[in-house]
Amino acid sequence: MEIWIVACAVGALLVRMGLALYTCGLVRAKNAGAAVLRHMADLCLATLAFWAVGMAVLNPTGEPSWIALNHLFGLRGIDAIVLAPHLLMILTAILIASGVVVGALSERSRFWPSLASSLLLGGILVPLLARWCRHGGWLGKMHFHDLAGASFIHVAAGCCAATGATVLGARNGKYNRDGSSNVIPGHSLPLASAGVMLILVGWFPYLLGFGSNAGGFLGSIALNALLTAAAAGLASLAVSHVRYGKPDIYLTLSGIMGGLVAATAGADVMTNLSAVATGAIAGILIPVLMLQMDLVWRIDDPTGALVIHGVGGAWGILATGLMGSSGYVMGRLQFIGRQLIGLGVVAGLTIAISAGMFLALRNMANLRAREEDEFDGLDLAEHDIGSYPDFQQTTIKSYHLREA
Repeated sequence: MEIWIVACAVGALLVRMGLALYTCGLVRAKNAGAAVLRHMADLCLATLAFWAVGMAVLNPTGEPSWIALNHLFGLRGIDAIVLAPHLLMILTAILIASGVVVGALSERSRFWPSLASSLLLGGILVPLLARWCRHGGWLGKMHFHDLAGASFIHVAAGCCAATGATVLGARNGKYNRDGSSNVIPGHSLPLASAGVMLILVGWFPYLLGFGSNAGGFLGSIALNALLTAAAAGLASLAVSHVRYGKPDIYLTLSGIMGGLVAATAGADVMTNLSAVATGAIAGILIPVLMLQMDLVWRIDDPTGALVIHGVGGAWGILATGLMGSSGYVMGRLQFIGRQLIGLGVVAGLTIAISAGMFLALRNMANLRAREEDEFDGLDLAEHDIGSYPDFQQTTIKSYHLREA
């Protein structure tokens, strides 16, 4: 069992790799290198934050809180050996959450201040929410059901991303004075599509690792996840065709990802028909609300993280209450109520803590990049390099040469 959990955790890192490619493809060429570096830096910071503080917050041994402080800077003794596979599985999920926020802040945030979210999610917020939502936590004891973190990973990431994008503001040129919105296309849709394919592959070890810990039927979990993603992708394809007269690639990719997120909550307690229904509804909600986010809410998120992960995860939690078989244990309405309570706790706490952090960063640490740096591109402004120098349309002068 230990080698299986470790293999699933390593396989789940494909999701993180896919998020990096997805973000890179959806930003402009002048910001592509900056996006990839932020993903790498985020992975390093979130990992160390979980080791230094997050393990104590998660408290996997179930000890009293004051004793759990001994877990600062890692577990010790036999616990460090026995619990290592399970901690690795939780850590890979945390890395997915922190990667979501990186994409939402792309193209207009400064490098070091924006990485504060990595420390927050990896060290405090996600471990605390996971502790509450898992079987030994107070939400878990209420029979709140979340197989693999639709709430404490995806809803938390979506809410943090939405808060950060709102506080940070839109990219220059995104919105006009008359209230209209401009499309700012990414530089490589094939790269973003490859990222989604990697996410699709990595999602199965991610779910199966959590399913093994929960004692679920792994074949059923994998099949339900694929059915949910397929139904969501097809529904998004249909919605985009009806709205625009042509199938939209970006909305279809978003629908597939939203379906995977929705499956994360209850793939272990749903029938195949319920999984298809969950995916189909997610595939309708995702494109509709992405347009709502852009045109009405005026939240500028280059990767659509708010809707894909926030809305997708919230719908998955609710769909589990509506269609999951565990509802028969306590009564359907009571089960739905438990799911809504858990969803409200996760979203409310995340928004409150994230808002405080991002507002402090905006006021004290210059979270927003300078307008001229945003115009030149963050590759040049912050890293003194161009991602595609052979195809650069303007002359780039090194900052080092400018200073000389």
